[in-house]
Order: sequence, then structure tokens, then C-alpha cells
Amino acid sequence: MNIPMMYEPDRENEAEFMEDDLDYTAIGRQIRKARRERQLTQEQVADAINISYGYMSNIETGKSNVGLQTLVRIAKFLQVSMDRLLQENLHSDDALVAESEMNLLMAGMETSSKYMALDLVKALKESTAKYGKTPSIPSDENE
Repeated sequence: MNIPMMYEPDRENEAEFMEDDLDYTAIGRQIRKARRERQLTQEQVADAINISYGYMSNIETGKSNVGLQTLVRIAKFLQVSMDRLLQENLHSDDALVAESEMNLLMAGMETSSKYMALDLVKALKESTAKYGKTPSIPSDENE
């Protein structure tokens, strides 16, 4: 069965489009955040996915543009979704990003811990309704 393409990419400008469209510094920032959450060093990640320490450092600082295969290996090793690593580039709804993060955080929790988290979210919702303030989205600039 031959499926027609709805969109034929412009191969001549594809690399230029990708380079201009992706914020590699933001990707590196998300990688660094995920790595630190797991208390891993750059050297440990680099060794595990078979890249040099220097390249890993440059990926995290945005000095090197990470390729798709390397990004997938990093995501698998750090056990994070590609959405998370690309979230600042996806221009998605903040509420969806937050929901995705909550689901990832709660995935490995025991049921009793999930109920405690639910109670905390309920308390936050009540407090927000009472005081009429919405917490600001935290910045990762100090990571």
C-alpha cells in the first residue's frame, strides 16, 4: 500500500531549519537537570553512552549540538522522556509539561506515597483558591 506524503520536506533547507529552530542550550540545561537529579557526574553519563567527557560537557552547555542518536541514548540512560529534554523547544502548554513531570515523578512511587502527594496537591489547590495566588513556574537558571 502506497501512502501519500502530506508534507514533502525541503531537503536543501532542512538542516538550516533544524539548526535555527532548536535551542541546544535549553536541551543541555534539561540534560544537566536530569543528570543532577540522579546524582550522576558528566563522566558517568559519558562513559555509559560511549561519548567523551568533553562532548558531554559541551552538550550540557549548548556549545555542541547534540545529535538525535546521542540524545536518545542520554534519555534512555537518565530514564527521562524525550519530551522532557526537548520541553523548552516544543513550545507546549505549561500545564501539560507540569502534568507530564508529575506523572514521571510519581511513576516509581508506592501507592501510599502517591496518596500523600495527592493530599498535598489538594491542600495547594485549596490554599490557592483561598488566597487567589498562583505559584510562579520555577526557573532552572541556577542549576
